[in-house]
Amino acid sequence: MNSKKDYNEVLEFQELIYHVLHQHTNEAIADAVHPSTVINVQAAVLLKTAVELYTMHFQKDVDIQKILDVAKSSVSSVRDRIDTELNPQTYH
Repeated sequence: MNSKKDYNEVLEFQELIYHVLHQHTNEAIADAVHPSTVINVQAAVLLKTAVELYTMHFQKDVDIQKILDVAKSSVSSVRDRIDTELNPQTYH
């Protein structure tokens, strides 16, 4: 991402993905599937899809493994950001 425009395009794309996931979540919950199961399945499908896309793009496994290592190292910062977004602090 080289610019604010690029970043905004990524956010818009991510929003579309979340919209599709939300539709699927509502359908699954209506069919009595536990929400945590739905999230786990969705995450697994997205991860599988990402690895497939990377495999189509990169010729060497090591390149994909480097990307996954970066993703692994970002888990704590992603968790912190999501926690902040879901549980904003109120200051008095």
